[in-house]
Amino acid sequence: MSEMHKKLERWAEKLLDTGKRNNLINFHDAKSSSAEIVSPTPEDVFGRCAVGNVFQVFDPKLEADEDDDLASEENKGAQKSRPQSRDEYVRRFSGSLAKGSQVLVYSQTPNPITTVRNIAKRARQIEDETGINATYLAFGFLRWSEKENPKVTYRAPLLLVHVSIVAGSVLDPVKIEVSDDDVVVNPTFGYLLQAEFGFCLPEYEDGQTLAAYYAQVSGLVERLGWTVVDECKIGIFSFLKMNMYEDLMANGDMVLENPNVVALLGGDVDTNSIAFDDGPHQVENPLIDLHTVVDADSSQMEAVEMAKAGKSFVLQGPPGTGKSQTITNIIAELLHDGRKVLFVSEKQAALNVVYDKLTKVGLADFCLELHSHKANKKAVIDEINRTLDQAQGRGPVQARLLRACAARAPRRHRHVTLPALRVVFRPQVVPRHVVLVRGRPGQGPRLDAAGNGASGALR
Repeated sequence: MSEMHKKLERWAEKLLDTGKRNNLINFHDAKSSSAEIVSPTPEDVFGRCAVGNVFQVFDPKLEADEDDDLASEENKGAQKSRPQSRDEYVRRFSGSLAKGSQVLVYSQTPNPITTVRNIAKRARQIEDETGINATYLAFGFLRWSEKENPKVTYRAPLLLVHVSIVAGSVLDPVKIEVSDDDVVVNPTFGYLLQAEFGFCLPEYEDGQTLAAYYAQVSGLVERLGWTVVDECKIGIFSFLKMNMYEDLMANGDMVLENPNVVALLGGDVDTNSIAFDDGPHQVENPLIDLHTVVDADSSQMEAVEMAKAGKSFVLQGPPGTGKSQTITNIIAELLHDGRKVLFVSEKQAALNVVYDKLTKVGLADFCLELHSHKANKKAVIDEINRTLDQAQGRGPVQARLLRACAARAPRRHRHVTLPALRVVFRPQVVPRHVVLVRGRPGQGPRLDAAGNGASGALR
């Protein structure tokens, strides 16, 4: 393995979280962020996990209120304030479920419905920030221990199924909707097993029952004294960075072909060979040659010009200083030059702001929300088909964009023509208030809100 490959692997490993605070490694039952489906059995629930299938969460309060009417006033307060034991809770309410659709959920709170609503609230917050729904049903838990301290045991989920919690008003029933029928084997725990114990969790085969999968796992871990527990929990599980790690490991050679990556890793890159002489992306007169679609001052125009020339630079400034406007103009300029753009951000809100600006100037048809809570596989395919059908049915897309942009752009830019290209929006980990523009390798200036390295301040 070359030195560059070793550095890239160290980079990738920093994406992983295999600590005991990760609930994919060490799951804890929390009153406000996890709950257990205690009826029907995990096998029955798992068998009905098809896309679009909906489970209605049984509300024990409705039946408990009827029982409370028969109880004394003194007992009412005590019953409502203390949580019941799991066995007592199952005995009391499991027989009241409607067949086929309802599930009985338990948590260590007086009313488990409140816990499920708390999970839904937290999931919405994560969605608003990152665009990702991190709610899963976890089936089967492995009780495992470390080599150094076998007496201390931990629990790790085995199989995960993606779901969404639909929680309307307090009067509406709470529902759990299956949003993806792909069964995911816990990737984070699988990495830990491979790194520390030399084996992986078995792959899940389509149509396999829980009992069959549990038997496979038990056969692997029996020699270690570990056991599989048949449980079904609902909670927040996040392992997106594991996907990034696997991509980097699987495509390391291709990643290292990029001179920008090699330069960041400290490798030798001949920056002198990068010239920005007159060429197709050179700008002689920014006011005439640039195709800005929203207002821009001199420093923002300079950033657009640098991106057009292929330079790498950092554009930094606090909120409200015009970074999203600059990004919008950079994207429009690169579209004009026949380039593809991947726009990444840690926060979904930043993606939405730029997308809205591109929509207002008629560039929405060139944008694809690749990763968000709205961008499942079917939605992505439908959006691509819609764009293709629209282009075929309404004539050249360039002509439509020319009309849309000319109506909004400054008068001096009404000669703009834009070819049909794609802008991909993707949440990613990027420092807040910083815009990274990656061009060809070479040292570029740093622009800040005070105009350092630029001719003016951002607005």
